[in-house]
Amino acid sequence: MIKDEFSKDILNEATRYLQDLVRIDTTNPPGNERPAAEYIADVLNREGIIVDLLGAMEERKNLIARVLGDGSARPVLLVSHLDVVSAVASEWDVHPFSGVLKNSFIWGRGAMDCKYRVVTHTMVLLLLKRNNIPLKRDVVIAACADEELGGFYGMKWLSESYPEKVQAEFVLGEGGGGGVPAPGGKYSLIGCAERGSYKVFIKIRGNGGHSYKPRDDNALLKLGEVLNSLKVHRLSHDIRPSARDAIKKIAEDQSSLLKEELLALLHSDDPDITRIKELSPELAKWLEPTIFNTICPTMVQGGESPHCHPIKVELICNLRVLPGQDIAEIYSLLMDRFNGIDDIEIEMIEEAKPSESGIDTSLYHMIDEMNKELNLGVKTVPWLLGGATDVRFLRSENSTVYGFFPSVIDLPYNVWNSITHGINERISQENLMFAIKYMYNLMKKICT
Repeated sequence: MIKDEFSKDILNEATRYLQDLVRIDTTNPPGNERPAAEYIADVLNREGIIVDLLGAMEERKNLIARVLGDGSARPVLLVSHLDVVSAVASEWDVHPFSGVLKNSFIWGRGAMDCKYRVVTHTMVLLLLKRNNIPLKRDVVIAACADEELGGFYGMKWLSESYPEKVQAEFVLGEGGGGGVPAPGGKYSLIGCAERGSYKVFIKIRGNGGHSYKPRDDNALLKLGEVLNSLKVHRLSHDIRPSARDAIKKIAEDQSSLLKEELLALLHSDDPDITRIKELSPELAKWLEPTIFNTICPTMVQGGESPHCHPIKVELICNLRVLPGQDIAEIYSLLMDRFNGIDDIEIEMIEEAKPSESGIDTSLYHMIDEMNKELNLGVKTVPWLLGGATDVRFLRSENSTVYGFFPSVIDLPYNVWNSITHGINERISQENLMFAIKYMYNLMKKICT
């Protein structure tokens, strides 16, 4: 077991910081992250920790802070974000920016996503400094702007404008640490890969004319055919090494029927999760984005008048692509879907590149060791995220980047899984203290 070096004063201090941070409204848009960045900067400055406040705009500051090592190893970077999604106060049991402490939970928008990570990283720096821990690496934290809308004023801007500030051998950000909704075991996820995101514009042309006379070449009728062809939203599959490892580890803990179905995925040229969906619907939902390239219609635009046949209609879709894919092949698969539908044009705009880090690294193995040392009763499992986070801008040949943040699921799973971006967002003091202890000891393990 890892020695417990923490007093109740540490928890009270961290709780106060998190309450104060939640009370600073950083709803994005517009973001206005500067007051939150300045608050954390003041906390760190009081104890002599090096801080930079950098931003593309005056009110959209990113915080970079570091405790120096001796330089014999490259830095480790801990990434979080300061912005939050919107909240409708009338739907909540408490005001979403109250930061109230209720039943040992800190309540408010951003309490879980992602201000308790900001506070945890802040406390890690403070404790390393206070305890004079001799470090081989710099430990750097980045509390960024704009993650909720893509990270363009946050980590993307930082990585392009101040790459030296965020260069690191190891990066830990969002996208892991929680559990897998599998019935047979408990897991700690390490997000080692993310699907890419493309905005797909499907432009459909028809012939105009007065609507008093129906016609078969109406662009909206063609749109119906296009939408029908997208009911099956999986385009193709690829079981990446990380997903293969995860499926094997999860399968070990399942009933014989579910285990058989999971292992069959690894040997199939055409993976089918229909039976898995029947046996474990939540696990099937979790698996689908880790092994399939998918497309989902999201918006439609078109029509000029209620009395005219539309000449053109545009359907906008979100395409999610696994790492290692040939995008020309994906485009070809899309065109095949619309075979037989005339006058269609497809344009694809990349929003986020797919990215991937290997799992045979010292950091991955140290997290696995930590989980065992803490006797958490969890199995460490790699995770290929269906979505994207701002750490995608840092994945390169020179950096290992994982989505990982330790947490204890101390609410019913359906509640835990719904309060991020949802109503009554909150995080327990137990989780806050657990995260601080875990990350502090992990930094000592990898940096000394």
